[in-house]
Amino acid sequence: MTTGALDVRLLTGFPGANPSDPGRVTPMGDNTFTVYPFVESGGGAAYHFRCDMLLDCGPSWARVELKLDWQEPHYMPLREFVYHCPEEKGEWIAHPGTMEGETVRSFPLELGPGRHFVCAQPRYGLENLQRLEGLCQDGHVVRVETWKGDLGRNPVKSFELSRGFDSGRDLILVMGRAHPYETAGSFCLDGVVRAAVTDEEYREELLSKFDWVFVPVASPDGVVEGCCRLGAARGGLDPCRSWEPESPLGTLVRHLLRNRRIRGYLDIHSWMHGDVDGVGYLNALHMRRFTRLMDVSYSGCKPWKHRLRGRVIPYRMGGTMAVVRKRSGAVCAGLEYPWKGRGVECMERLGRCTMRAFAETVARA
Repeated sequence: MTTGALDVRLLTGFPGANPSDPGRVTPMGDNTFTVYPFVESGGGAAYHFRCDMLLDCGPSWARVELKLDWQEPHYMPLREFVYHCPEEKGEWIAHPGTMEGETVRSFPLELGPGRHFVCAQPRYGLENLQRLEGLCQDGHVVRVETWKGDLGRNPVKSFELSRGFDSGRDLILVMGRAHPYETAGSFCLDGVVRAAVTDEEYREELLSKFDWVFVPVASPDGVVEGCCRLGAARGGLDPCRSWEPESPLGTLVRHLLRNRRIRGYLDIHSWMHGDVDGVGYLNALHMRRFTRLMDVSYSGCKPWKHRLRGRVIPYRMGGTMAVVRKRSGAVCAGLEYPWKGRGVECMERLGRCTMRAFAETVARA
């Protein structure tokens, strides 16, 4: 779409775009656009937003204004920022916005020539996962496996860190991105895998107690289709609340449950509550131990919001975590790491500290 004297186009027809329908982008003149992100279900909110901009203005810069209308007022006080990244730089910058009415927040952006990514959270796509796989391609330190299933078109990639593959040691299974738009988990685990490959001291620290299986993108179909919570096309299932044994993720988990003892299960999310970190599904003792270890090892922790007040995850929820807990007796935890005040490097470092603290919590349990 083009408006004003400059050629400014918002691209919507790419994997993971939200909105994916160009009709949900309205040019208002003077390089201003109103965008209506799609909602997965009739009663849900459109938490997720991602578009790409292509700006053609020669060597000059231009001011572009995005007016994002989520059409749902309840969470609007928490939608304070969008993240912008010039394609050639790869550095994500948070931009605050101002409210207009009950459901619209306006974000002014100063953009140079070329292509730009603009998202509700820093973007981590399947191309990032492929680059991480390339780092592990020799397979001597981290083994990458591909898991397919009868449900879902895009396979799940697992990254195994082990003393010796098929060693039979107890392991910790760590998931990121069960909810597709919550990219914190992917960046946390990307940082962990990279450190395991390049930093021998960190690798030996992780392997001192357990083997590990990391899944940076647990819901690849949802990532490709730009979904918020669902694991496949709109109308699909949420792996945190529904067990899908025939999905790629289900295939991986069933294989591990048959062949290994899973001592710990960790699921990393991100949420819009920017001033607190969340922890849940651990009992009260383990929760206090984990948060104390995190506060000592990582200076950037926010105040902890304890979810479910220390209760373990109920089996009736039926999600992947509940299945692992019931069948293996694993120590399970769910974490919520908001992006507010954090960049990509910070999130990667947070992931590395999290693995240390969780391994110690599981070992002492």
